[in-house]
Amino acid sequence: MQRKIALFAGGRDQAAEDWTKGSNLSASEDVDEIPPPNIAAVEGIGSAPLPSSLERIRPRVETALLAGFLAILGMLTIGLLLPLVVVLVRPPAESLQESVPAGEGIKPLAARYPGMLVLFSLLPQLMLAALALGGSWLSPDGWRQRLGLTAGSMPKRFWILFALSTPVISVVTGLLISQLTDHLSQRMQELGGLYGGHTGLFGLLALSLPTLVPGLCEELLFRGYVQTRLLKAWQSWKAILVTSLLFSAAHLSPIHALGVFPLSLWLGIIAMRCGCIWPAIFGHTANNLFALTVLLASPRATTVPQISIALSLFFAISTCAWIASIFHLSSRPVATRSHES
Repeated sequence: MQRKIALFAGGRDQAAEDWTKGSNLSASEDVDEIPPPNIAAVEGIGSAPLPSSLERIRPRVETALLAGFLAILGMLTIGLLLPLVVVLVRPPAESLQESVPAGEGIKPLAARYPGMLVLFSLLPQLMLAALALGGSWLSPDGWRQRLGLTAGSMPKRFWILFALSTPVISVVTGLLISQLTDHLSQRMQELGGLYGGHTGLFGLLALSLPTLVPGLCEELLFRGYVQTRLLKAWQSWKAILVTSLLFSAAHLSPIHALGVFPLSLWLGIIAMRCGCIWPAIFGHTANNLFALTVLLASPRATTVPQISIALSLFFAISTCAWIASIFHLSSRPVATRSHES
């Protein structure tokens, strides 16, 4: 047995020695046949362009801009169809009387059919939310990340600060515009009369229609879907400016668009600095809620001093919150990101 093992080991060593000699022999015989290296090709490797899959892909902004323009077109279409719906739903007896502008006929129609008020309010807002959710659903990043519905980069206590600071911007803007025209104040009074005066659960629903619903749906599209994408491709000021222009144009009325433009700039800034749109949602809702409260309480403010004092106190709190927000944002460094213009 030991002899067989020795013979096997010896045979294996001999085979390994023969393979090594053969490899060296064949290698030495083929040395002259190996072509010289292409020095030019080797030197050009560093300057050759990377494959397209390895190049830095610039985010596409076309879909975000398209969503903004579709929102404007949708709001315009709904605004044109709304008077037609009012005329069709109005009872025939009223049609024989003196004609009333369709826009002014919404209030009595909503009073007779409360569901029409919900329809008139929800239809444009649901259209905006559908654009945002539909576009983000196709994103490879996930719809929450795409819309900025994340925790962000700032503590949540600053979300409350930014929300409280928002109403003062609309108040100051409204005061400045009122020096030029009273159209904005008349429109706001009409909205206050349209959504006020309801009681019970429907009263709470009516109050949420111009406050919570726009704060959520409009921010999902403009600060979420549009601005989040533009910030990845453009400089911050350009992304916020373009988003605010689209947001203002979606309000259709030139005076109303001028009134919401500073508000949109502020919401864009806090959304960008926080890294999410939650502060913009809360700020937008707080702004609309404060505006509606002022409209509903103003007629009684002259007879009930407590109402006037409460409104003045909240305005003072909002002013202090805005000053604190400016101080915090100016002292907090901005995250540097590379942009491609």
